[in-house]
Amino acid sequence: MDRRHLPNLITMSRLVLAIVYFWMMLDLVHGWSGVDPSERARRSVAAGWVFGVAAGTDFLDGYFARRFNAVSAFGRIMDPFVDKVLVLGALVLVVEPLCPGSGVKPWMVIAILSRELFVTSLRASMEARGMPCPADRWGKWKMTAQSLTIPFAGVAAAGAFPNLGVTNEAFVPITHWFVLFTVVLTLVSALPYIVRSREAWR
Repeated sequence: MDRRHLPNLITMSRLVLAIVYFWMMLDLVHGWSGVDPSERARRSVAAGWVFGVAAGTDFLDGYFARRFNAVSAFGRIMDPFVDKVLVLGALVLVVEPLCPGSGVKPWMVIAILSRELFVTSLRASMEARGMPCPADRWGKWKMTAQSLTIPFAGVAAAGAFPNLGVTNEAFVPITHWFVLFTVVLTLVSALPYIVRSREAWR
């Protein structure tokens, strides 16, 4: 296998892991009220690990793309697309009241979704003009925050922090504040793209 294809294969593996995570969370949310609390906690932690592995591949594909000089138009398009499928799909599944106690409010999902659609449109218009627009450091920080927040929101809702060796009383409030911080960071991270698009269209 040509090693230059490795980054794209990793990107597509993230999509597969996202589907696995969605299936696990849909199964959990569907039977939320009828699932034993200890079993609900176990399932939420397992789903959180799957999400964490999926999110971790976002850093691997970028690393190998740079190392093997394999940055491609396919990767620039599919990488952010798969990220959005993973993050936005996960947010929908942990939103309150579907997942009560997560700290993720409907308005937060709307705000993040709006940002993602807006930035995607900007990047697509720049790509169409032959101006590559890869993710910048703000986008990476945003993705890191989202990758940590989403699984912990699910764990908080399921009351599963004791399964990780800490107390709910200590970490649920922290998780809820981190959810709000992630929303703010996500919105702020759109500003560099706005500046770059204005420069490109002059």
